[in-house]
Amino acid sequence: MASFYAQDQAGLDPETSRVWRFLEAQGCHFVLVNQSKIPIHRRWQLPWERPSLDKVLRHLAGGGLVGHVPAAVGCVVLDMDESDDDGRQFMDRHPPFWDSPSRRSGGLHLYYNSRVQYGNKRWRMGNTGGEIRSRNGFVVIWDAVALAEMLAYRAMFDVSPEDQLFPAVALGARTQLPQDWGLRTPPPRREPAERRTPRQSPLPGIEGPPRRTPE
Repeated sequence: MASFYAQDQAGLDPETSRVWRFLEAQGCHFVLVNQSKIPIHRRWQLPWERPSLDKVLRHLAGGGLVGHVPAAVGCVVLDMDESDDDGRQFMDRHPPFWDSPSRRSGGLHLYYNSRVQYGNKRWRMGNTGGEIRSRNGFVVIWDAVALAEMLAYRAMFDVSPEDQLFPAVALGARTQLPQDWGLRTPPPRREPAERRTPRQSPLPGIEGPPRRTPE
């Protein structure tokens, strides 16, 4: 019941709130950003720093933008600057699982399945190019309903992550260590190993440790 009260206080219609609640249930790691697409919180990449759904809804109601980290839902996104002839040829050779228009004129977000997480990288092929977004990057959610439909379709038909795989080799992408996106609290800190007291050299005038004499 608390979530419904939060949605009413946020001032969003119930259908919009339902869509975002579904996205959170699918594992989306939301990123609160301003109108310049700059995150408003530091360390937004860490799973335990992700905002609650109530914060997301209030941010949306206040006119803010919300992005998501593709790796959290098993995807890699290519942010394509222009879908010209070279862009269409690239999509023919490497068809994405799903694509959506970005706010940049002629730009697209190409979604690929991936069990592997990648770092951010600029890429270019011919006259088209853009950025790779996976673990340490995010893309703005311009159409939450379309994203929800894509995730629902993938879950409903049990689409294999091997379908429409990310063309990492073609783009020279580098993998990163996997992040546990299910974390909600920071992992426990490792206790520092017990340090051994270094053996000090004897100072002048002070007798050092006894030397071992050969038998």
